[in-house]
Amino acid sequence: MVYIDQAALTGESLPVKKFPGDVAFSGSTVKQGERHALVYATGVNTFFGRAAALIRSTNNVANIQKVMTSIGAVCLVTIGIWIVVELAVQFGGYGHGCRIGQEQCPTLTNLLVIIVGGSPIAMRTVLSVTLALGAAQLAKHGAIVARMSAVEEMAGMDVLCSDKTGTLTLNKLSIDVAAAHPMGGVDVNDLIKYAALSADTVGEEAIDLVLHNTYCDKDRLWAPAGPYTRLRFVPFNPTD
Repeated sequence: MVYIDQAALTGESLPVKKFPGDVAFSGSTVKQGERHALVYATGVNTFFGRAAALIRSTNNVANIQKVMTSIGAVCLVTIGIWIVVELAVQFGGYGHGCRIGQEQCPTLTNLLVIIVGGSPIAMRTVLSVTLALGAAQLAKHGAIVARMSAVEEMAGMDVLCSDKTGTLTLNKLSIDVAAAHPMGGVDVNDLIKYAALSADTVGEEAIDLVLHNTYCDKDRLWAPAGPYTRLRFVPFNPTD
């Protein structure tokens, strides 16, 4: 039996027991125990890969794309209105006609000016350059921008709600030696040494590793000619 931390996948706070024959998901961490395992799926075929593929396959329309669509629709409607006005004025009001030949139909020239002048041709290019500059500024502060539209989304954000656990921390255990208060006539160095003796580094359990690595003379603890010999080991568990 092994204890596996699946918090990154399922959000469970405590490790889950896995027995022979059970499935250990990719992306989870073995917290206690040792087992031989068979890898039967990799990449997008894993539980984690399928979840990532579902996130990538979502078709969420960014707010800036909606704004650009609205601007484009307004421009097209405006161009259409002015074309109707131009045709009504030129042909209905002034009675102008069109003949075959160069510059024989000034109305078409005016319509071309309205279409070219009213079409937001450079809007996408200017917008892309602006978002790229914003992404470059965020990158200088250590922020990774996966979608360019996220820059505009952050610019319009008032409140950011984030789950702190495991996301904004270093996710690294450490022992504050200065805050340790040993009792029973034991000093801090002895306390750290006894903690290192109680740790097992074979299974790479996080708490055992930090207990072992904090002791300054850890390499001599289990030396062949060292003063200590391990007779039995009881692994750490949150219940006891």
